Amino acid sequence: MAKQVKCPICNKMNDKANTEQIGQRYYCKRCADKKREQTKRNTDGWDTLFEYICKLYNIQTLTVMMFKQIKDFRKEPYNFTNIGMYLTLKYYYETLNHEVKEDVGLGIIPYYYDRAEKQYMDIVRLEDYMNEFELTEQESVVTIDKNKMHKEIIKRKKLQYKNINWEEE
Repeated sequence: MAKQVKCPICNKMNDKANTEQIGQRYYCKRCADKKREQTKRNTDGWDTLFEYICKLYNIQTLTVMMFKQIKDFRKEPYNFTNIGMYLTLKYYYETLNHEVKEDVGLGIIPYYYDRAEKQYMDIVRLEDYMNEFELTEQESVVTIDKNKMHKEIIKRKKLQYKNINWEEE
């Protein structure tokens, strides 16, 4: 009989031969796919977010509080991505021109994430529209009849002082 191992996600016991090892843990096939997806989601854009925060706060590495905030924002109820958090910070500090306060962490992210997402989605939508837009120039010929213009000028009444109605309506 094969050795039994417990999946850390679903807590089911499985034969070691029917599991996948990720790091030091053994996962059932279904949970291994979830784990890989979660790991990929957490690593996509991490370097960009990390470098931007360090540059923004003028620090060498993130503080423990910042790491904890990022970790919490990735989980329920937020489910934020690294790129989404990066774009939110960029929106807050560069687009809205708020000043950076050094003793404050990343607590503004949940408040501005949706606004930043809308802003960048609008930009993408407009760029797509601009790429699809085709400028078609049409040449139009306009002819002006000088005699007709002269006749219209003559038909108008001349402005005279006695023709003005001075009573207010």
